Amino acid sequence: MGSMHISPQLLMRLERPGSVTGKLLLLALAYYVSARFGLAIPYKSAYITLVWLPAGIALAGLLRWGLRYWPAVYVGVFVAEISVGFPWYVCVSLGVTSTLGPLLAAWLLQRVQFSATFEHQRDTWLFVGFAALGMLVTSVGGVGNLYLYGIMPVGAVAHSWLTWWMGDWTGALLAGPLLITITQNEFNKLWTMRR
Repeated sequence: MGSMHISPQLLMRLERPGSVTGKLLLLALAYYVSARFGLAIPYKSAYITLVWLPAGIALAGLLRWGLRYWPAVYVGVFVAEISVGFPWYVCVSLGVTSTLGPLLAAWLLQRVQFSATFEHQRDTWLFVGFAALGMLVTSVGGVGNLYLYGIMPVGAVAHSWLTWWMGDWTGALLAGPLLITITQNEFNKLWTMRR
């Protein structure tokens, strides 16, 4: 996979409030690219890693832009899974469960008036707890799908589930808060310092 360069000007255009299509594309692309990187360093098998940053990207995108952006997460999951060779019907199922987890976490956080500034300790604990709950959905669904479709043997289910859940939760905790709180000015400063 070649390196990808996205200019700050392109990101600023995609970040405009009216750019629904741009945001959908950006979220799907970010999920896909981070998934490909994550799958390049597997832990348990070719499809389970210790850190799954796409979970945090999905959760942050849904919290930042709204729950209506869930199709972008689904597309990102589907394309990432199909690119590693899963049959289309497995990708459809994995897309559903991998979208439902971040969607549930974001919905619960919105229901309890979570503040994305993380200024209060309450918000940190809410994020940690609801991210854990949402990633429980992704891990149970993911491992369940792989077992039901005969990709994973029954003996590997328990350990794979735990690893999947920890990887998704860790990814949500690492990428989520950063992507939720970073502003356009901070992003531009980081981009300028990189050069």
